[in-house]
Amino acid sequence: APPPARERNPAAESGEEEWTYDCGLLAAHNTGLSVATDGGRIYCGGSQKTVCLNMSGSLVWETSNDRANSAPSRIVVDGDRIYVGSHWDELIAYDKQSGKRIWAVDDDGLRNRSTTPVVVGGRLYVAAIGTVFELDRDSGKTLRSRVFEDINFDTATQPLVKDGRIYLATAENGVVALDEKTFDTVWVFDDIGGSLISSAPYVKPGGKEVASSVFAVGGKICFGALDGCLYALNADGTLAGKYDVGSPIVGKPAVVDGGIIVSDFSGNVTKVAFAALGI
Repeated sequence: APPPARERNPAAESGEEEWTYDCGLLAAHNTGLSVATDGGRIYCGGSQKTVCLNMSGSLVWETSNDRANSAPSRIVVDGDRIYVGSHWDELIAYDKQSGKRIWAVDDDGLRNRSTTPVVVGGRLYVAAIGTVFELDRDSGKTLRSRVFEDINFDTATQPLVKDGRIYLATAENGVVALDEKTFDTVWVFDDIGGSLISSAPYVKPGGKEVASSVFAVGGKICFGALDGCLYALNADGTLAGKYDVGSPIVGKPAVVDGGIIVSDFSGNVTKVAFAALGI
């Protein structure tokens, strides 16, 4: 039997553990865990078993999906619902109060998906390998989709939607900016070094992979890449600045006063000043 999954809530001041809840994974390979909160409840677990806890660690509800496979996509809280993804399977909307399914979709290539959806104005934007989708929030129905023959979006990231554009990390092509209304390509920034490691499946070594989600700060579009550099781009896709931390950047950096905090693959944590990136 697989070991139980453990969700922890360390005390804010002392760092001591307050409680532990064993999610109880259904299968040993269901290791893609995620944690999200709306401030009153905690939503956690994996694709096969999703759990809702109150803030004291007591069970509110749980739901199982026996056919699901682990996925690097994260749980997303959106108003009265949460979205949970399963690779080679479904994207599911659950009622966050009861855990009941609102809808589930697996058509049009959506089942081949590692990315986490982003919700903007009643629409979900998500990418699956070479296709970008716009879904209706209420029904899960595909409103638009576009296939990109020469771009691979198979990364464990979340798109950024800002000022009429959709920014997406890619597995081989750096970062791509699309027009939000038409899905036309505005620019591609691939002037990055070869990946020091590879995290996406079926990708040749040395590709220009971005495995951390794109984010915005100070009017710049920023991301960390597997070449070990943190990048800041201008709105037109030109380079504003970059900083080499010396090891692949996998997780999304955090913006703090005066700079950006980066944790890298070698275990180091670095604060990069805005000025070093042209911000």
